[in-house]
Amino acid sequence: YTRGGFVDELGTRHESGHHLNITVWEIFNEPDYEHGHTVESYTQEFDAIVAGIRRHADPERRIKFVGMNNPNIDDRDKVVAWAEYFL
Repeated sequence: YTRGGFVDELGTRHESGHHLNITVWEIFNEPDYEHGHTVESYTQEFDAIVAGIRRHADPERRIKFVGMNNPNIDDRDKVVAWAEYFL
């Protein structure tokens, strides 16, 4: 999205025509319900996704990442436990 397309695993360039300036990126929405994550698996995937985006699309580290957007139906203890582990 930032470079107008991508190169696939076979080396073929695919043009998108988009040159977007993405400044904030959320990693999964409601990871515990929509994606079935535990706090441990979510943290591991969050770190891997951020590293991949940094490596391939944001080497200057301009994008800010938002994580752990848990649903408002979670009780306080669960949200606090996730936040303490994640941070």
